Amino acid sequence: MLAPCVWKWKKPLHVLASSHRDGRLIAKVVENFSMPVVYGSTGKKGFAAAKSLIKLLRSGEYVAIIPDGPRGPRHKLAPGVVAVSRLAHTDILVYSFAVKRFRRLNSWDKFIISWPFNRGVMVWGKPISPQELKNLSEEEAIALVESRINDASKEAHRILNAD
Repeated sequence: MLAPCVWKWKKPLHVLASSHRDGRLIAKVVENFSMPVVYGSTGKKGFAAAKSLIKLLRSGEYVAIIPDGPRGPRHKLAPGVVAVSRLAHTDILVYSFAVKRFRRLNSWDKFIISWPFNRGVMVWGKPISPQELKNLSEEEAIALVESRINDASKEAHRILNAD
């Protein structure tokens, strides 16, 4: 939920959110930052959401996809991210964060809520171009994106703990 705090581009960031309870919570937060929500999930709704995201990307808009989906597993990339990138011919930009003080929820994803007046770091990874994904299998492409997310996470923790 930190992405709205750093989104400063003139175009809005369209956020993919699940219609499940967790997704609706995220949707409420990002809508307060004037970020439109595209609702989607696995199954038929996921296909419709992917079509909407591809259309947005092809028209020059920006989209955000939470990588591990509404049901997990935790820290495992859902295949939709790679599929949307390939079909829209657009880069994947990964980021991660770390904060000093937080509350960890007892949810499948171990979601954390940062305490106010806290210290934190966001790290943006190197963009992954469609060319990098071109000759990779779906499994290899997913592994590449997961690796870049993990690298950004490690770097965020390293920077935060270097103080």
